[in-house]
Amino acid sequence: MKQLAPRCQPCGAGSTAPSAALLATRMGPGGRPASLGVRRGLVVAQVALSFALICASALLGRSLLNVLTVDPGFDADRVVAVTLSPGSVGYEGERLRAYTQSALERARAIPGVTSATHSSMVPLGGRLSGTFVTGPRQAASGGRATMVDVVHVGPDFFSTLGLPLLAGRPLDGRDVSGAPLVAVVNEALARAVAGGVEPLGQMIGFEGREREVQIAGVVRDSRGRSLKASAQPTLYLPAAQQPTAGPLHILLRTAGARLVSAAAVAEIMRGIDPAVAVSDFAPLTAVARDVLLRDRMLATLSLTFAALAAVLAAMGLFGVASHSVTQRRREIGIRLALGASGEKIRRMILGEVALLALVGGALGLGGFLAASRYVASLLYELSPNDPATLAVAAVAVALVTLLAGLLPAARAARLDPAVTLREE
Repeated sequence: MKQLAPRCQPCGAGSTAPSAALLATRMGPGGRPASLGVRRGLVVAQVALSFALICASALLGRSLLNVLTVDPGFDADRVVAVTLSPGSVGYEGERLRAYTQSALERARAIPGVTSATHSSMVPLGGRLSGTFVTGPRQAASGGRATMVDVVHVGPDFFSTLGLPLLAGRPLDGRDVSGAPLVAVVNEALARAVAGGVEPLGQMIGFEGREREVQIAGVVRDSRGRSLKASAQPTLYLPAAQQPTAGPLHILLRTAGARLVSAAAVAEIMRGIDPAVAVSDFAPLTAVARDVLLRDRMLATLSLTFAALAAVLAAMGLFGVASHSVTQRRREIGIRLALGASGEKIRRMILGEVALLALVGGALGLGGFLAASRYVASLLYELSPNDPATLAVAAVAVALVTLLAGLLPAARAARLDPAVTLREE
């Protein structure tokens, strides 16, 4: 009987078996899909990005905390500022001084208010005017004039703010128009213009002007512009002797939080003249936070992006680990059949995930350190290479890695070797 030789069907359009060349393109070294290497590379990049963003977020958050815990140099708690604009409706000269006096008297009569004053600026509000002054130190050595912040204040300004008087007397009701021109200086200005000379009684001149004022008192250094700005040489002048056309800022010290409402203050102030606008009622603590709006936004945005990047990295690690377990079912089944414990399988899968995270974290740390000089300008009293902050970022990435790898590792450890080998 004649035996028929089996017919070989060429691999063509109707063939279901993949060619060796096609298998070679789909499989990487060790028989694993080449696409897995691409996925791992993407996951490493995700981890690197998330690590860098977590570092930046932690630094900006700690920097903001450092700023918010700064001592401003005075007692800002329970001090409220309200802004009036009498100059915009024609108040000036004696008429302006009378309006200011009336506003202060009514402010002091508000229930819950323990003291009241006025100023040409809101402490910690970010805006101050400045000028150049000279003193005995410059006169003796021919040195350059000193740039100072100038604040025009009313009586009880220092007691209302709780700004300690270190020497001499405060500015009070004696310092009116026609009286000798006096000023109170802070410690920084006293050092700048007086040097080793006793500052009380010394004369301060204004560059380009012939007028001089006598130092009547010295107060503690304080932060006038913002919590982030260091104390600058500051000259406090009596508002009655140096009338300004700008807004009138009334400062109220209250006996307790929320004892004075914006509506009550506005109603009382409009009772003097309804045409004068009343605005910007806010505690000084809120004013200080508002000035730091950019810092708060940067910290919030960086935290948001860091969280999103961490979620994406966790999803990538989870996907790669799950895909690896699926591709290695036969290998894992053989390991379990030969006596490997479930704990050993879990450690194996978690180790692979940890390796990806370690490579990504190292790349992210290198990239962050290379770009840290751009972050340094945004930080307050904190190094961009702060070890504690970098450690926090490393712990965060480690937690993300652990959470991403736990489920695939547990699934691999629960595989039934008999079922797995039968399927293969």
